[in-house]
Amino acid sequence: MNLRYRLSAILALAICWTTTALSAPTIVVEDFVSVEENGTASVTVSLDRYDTAVAVTLLDGAGDADLTVWPNSFTLSSGNPSQVLTVSAASDADSQNGTQTFRLSADNATGTVLTAKEIDNDAIQQAILPLLVIVTPGVVGEGMSNSSTVNVTLSNDPITPITLTITRTSGDADITAQSTMVLNAANWNASTNYLEITAAEDDSDIENDTAEFTITGADYAQTFSVTAIDDDILVTINVVGHGTVHGDGIQDLEDPLTITAVPHIGESFIEWAGPDADKVDDTGSLVTLVVAVDDVTIEARFTEKYDPDDDGCAMNSGGMINLLPNLLLIGGLLLFRRFMQPKQACD
Repeated sequence: MNLRYRLSAILALAICWTTTALSAPTIVVEDFVSVEENGTASVTVSLDRYDTAVAVTLLDGAGDADLTVWPNSFTLSSGNPSQVLTVSAASDADSQNGTQTFRLSADNATGTVLTAKEIDNDAIQQAILPLLVIVTPGVVGEGMSNSSTVNVTLSNDPITPITLTITRTSGDADITAQSTMVLNAANWNASTNYLEITAAEDDSDIENDTAEFTITGADYAQTFSVTAIDDDILVTINVVGHGTVHGDGIQDLEDPLTITAVPHIGESFIEWAGPDADKVDDTGSLVTLVVAVDDVTIEARFTEKYDPDDDGCAMNSGGMINLLPNLLLIGGLLLFRRFMQPKQACD
């Protein structure tokens, strides 16, 4: 019985040894290695066991051809248990972090994969240096119904999406802009990258207002200005004669420009005249419209009558001449009555 058990144990050990000997060793290497552009990095290759010598070959896979490994073939054995590989990343003109996959294979060992990633120095430089924000000048019409846009682009492609913050730093508080916008690899230089601006309120002057805005990102800032085109005009009405007018002064172009002539008591309105009379819709009407987009100067002409005692009761300038015959007639009658009365006897 003892002999029988011994033979069984020996047979089991033999089978186990044979099975182990028949299974191939495995090539062992780090899964991932990073290397800076125009630089090198090292990685070590070995086997999980050394039953026999293994000739290893490296095959390039899909990826960035600027990444290479040397040596691309070597032999591992108990006498040479490991091999140091040098991974190189050649300089290139892009700003992308490229990758390359290398296949390590052998006829008598289980292969594996090494992935190398290039850390692009163009990307590093771009992340450190400020990006130039290019903004077109902005012009917007005054009033809540008006808005306009300016185009915002970057000088080069950002590595990651960039959020820009827009802040008004000086100028007219009525001019506003959207507060943020995002630029990325898809839209960093798009001509349709619009930043909306608005001149929200009408004001009481006739000046074009301006405001300064600053666009800031991670490491940079850029300023731009916006001009709000005023929609008001100055209507100047000079009065000739005796009367008053309404509708002069600063007027909003969004409203109808109505002017009114009011003659004084005893006066009459003649016409609207002056250098911009052609802008008046009806020059003979007391109430009419002015059709203009710029400042205008017109005259309101009234009749002029004579008020000798300045009491507001006017009379024609020829009134004194017309009154003279009446005065002479009255004087003659008084004299006639004086001399035609019978004389009384003297006592």
